[in-house]
Amino acid sequence: MTTQETHTTQPADLRRRDEEITGEDAARSPENREGMRGDTLSQALPQASMQQGADTILLVDDEPHVISALTRTLRNFPYQVLTAGSGSQALSIMETTIIKVIVSDEQMVGMRGAELLAEVQRRFPHTVRIMLTGHATLEATTRAVNEGGVYRFLTKPWDEAMLLLSLSAATEKYNFDAEKRRLQDALQQSEERYRTVVEQSPQPVVVHRDGTIIYANPAAIRMFGATSLEGLAGKPLLDRIHPDDHEAVLARVQKMTCNGARSPMVERRYRKLDGTIIDGEVQGTPIIYDGLPAIHAAIHDITERKQAQKALEEERRRLQQALDEVRTLRGIVPICAYCKKIRDDAGYWNQVEKYVSDHTGAKFSHGICPACFEKEMREIETST
Repeated sequence: MTTQETHTTQPADLRRRDEEITGEDAARSPENREGMRGDTLSQALPQASMQQGADTILLVDDEPHVISALTRTLRNFPYQVLTAGSGSQALSIMETTIIKVIVSDEQMVGMRGAELLAEVQRRFPHTVRIMLTGHATLEATTRAVNEGGVYRFLTKPWDEAMLLLSLSAATEKYNFDAEKRRLQDALQQSEERYRTVVEQSPQPVVVHRDGTIIYANPAAIRMFGATSLEGLAGKPLLDRIHPDDHEAVLARVQKMTCNGARSPMVERRYRKLDGTIIDGEVQGTPIIYDGLPAIHAAIHDITERKQAQKALEEERRRLQQALDEVRTLRGIVPICAYCKKIRDDAGYWNQVEKYVSDHTGAKFSHGICPACFEKEMREIETST
């Protein structure tokens, strides 16, 4: 049957603790014991570890007196200590309990320490692994480091300060790595949400880093005339910018990179893959993309609006010109009293039709009025 001991320790007066321990000579030399008085040990350990909640540590050794000595060493520190007398027992405990640090002997009956730590690395890779042995060999050390990914290697009799400092560093490493994984998971979830929103956005979005496009949403792919992301990703950003805007774009990107602030909306000219120039409004925002800094560029295609504005300005210019010409006709117009020709501003005499057409845009169709028709008919009859 599996035996599991649990020891939850709390901070106490380390000087009194050192005086109470009398059975640890097998685990520690007299010189080490003398040097590890309370004040010295308290100063040696990081205060942050002393103030944390209990961290679970698993001690593995097939010698009961070693387990007992290690347990007494740790009883006044904020660790929850579990013990196992063999490698198989240790793995059984780890199946049901999250272990932050495992400390294992090398020379054990059955599964050796190096084999145990290698199995722990395979099945419980986040647990920090420490080897403690009184029979250290080069082969055992090499196997433990290469196969078991050992974080620290300690020898018996152990130096109490080194043991405590190693455990403190190991638990801090576990907690740091756990927080790092949590933040990475949160970042990945955030980026996945970002991609979901951007993918469905009707607004073209391009993400670029170090002058290279690394992402474009479907709307941007369509805007630039590409058939897929591969047509844009990995290509220079400036390939899609009008040459006249290159300098302004580079200055703007550098400013955003330096101050980390969103840039205001500005107009830019872009080039589609077929060379067609389109107009757009863009706003850049520094973001973290795939774990690295990048620029999110949200683009609004305003080509149709600019074309409409240009057509409107042209129509306004034409109407203004026509209005100016109409005003000219409202003034004094020199006309010949005999031939009815009109003198233009350059001094030339023109037919009434031509002058009016040039100044108003009006077109003439020629016919004959009833009075002129009767007059002409009489003249024809008289002549015949």
